[in-house]
Amino acid sequence: MRSEIEQEATNAVIMDFDRSWWTIREKLDAYFEAAETQLATLGKALQTMDDYTSKCTKNMHDLKQAHALAARADETALAQLRNTWLVVEQEGAMMAARMADGHGFLRLGRSDVLTAELHSNRSVLCVGGSGAIDVIDMAVEQSLKNGLALQTWTQWQGILADVASLEHRFVAANIPAPKAETWDRARDRVQKSFDELKNSHEDMAFELAATHCKPNFKLEAALQFETDVETMNEKLRRITTSESELETKLASLKNLLTGNAR
Repeated sequence: MRSEIEQEATNAVIMDFDRSWWTIREKLDAYFEAAETQLATLGKALQTMDDYTSKCTKNMHDLKQAHALAARADETALAQLRNTWLVVEQEGAMMAARMADGHGFLRLGRSDVLTAELHSNRSVLCVGGSGAIDVIDMAVEQSLKNGLALQTWTQWQGILADVASLEHRFVAANIPAPKAETWDRARDRVQKSFDELKNSHEDMAFELAATHCKPNFKLEAALQFETDVETMNEKLRRITTSESELETKLASLKNLLTGNAR
């Protein structure tokens, strides 16, 4: 039951992140399409101007029409730029809040790790010792490397790169760039969420080992496990010897007291 609830929570993280990611992608694509139209229209306007001034193949009407089309393309691109920024900023802030408040990267990372396949290495893991540590560390690293947590982090980095590109578009258009406080907070929150995952490597390793072997010792103590067992056995042998000697002494004392009584 618990695993099902955790899986549902993990699925919710994925779905919420993807929903916002696609919304951002759609808005970015809409702006980039408008920017391409703007560039193409400007190119045609420049060509019309060259035809008018150098080749005399265009008249004043053609020049005015080309200028009007270029102006409309500029207005459309700027309006789309502002709208894209607002939507991307809103979605980015929501993504950051969900990943931070819901421990999103940790959830995804745990899901990646706990579904790792150990195969033949399971027997090595459950024996304990240095070999077990190597097996579990490699399993955790490979699971995270190929899992949803790192994929999601890569997607987030792509969003940040697109946001930086949008900021440069404002500068290129000679209009004030939007304030970056919202994105600064979002960047910090997602970074902290990702750091939470990185700092949980040992806990996830122990949980993976517990899932497959149900050990009653921590992984960091695995190297000492065999030594501790041997020490414990030695203490038990000493206790057994002491008890045997004590029983012998008690028997001798009993015999002595019985003899005196006679």
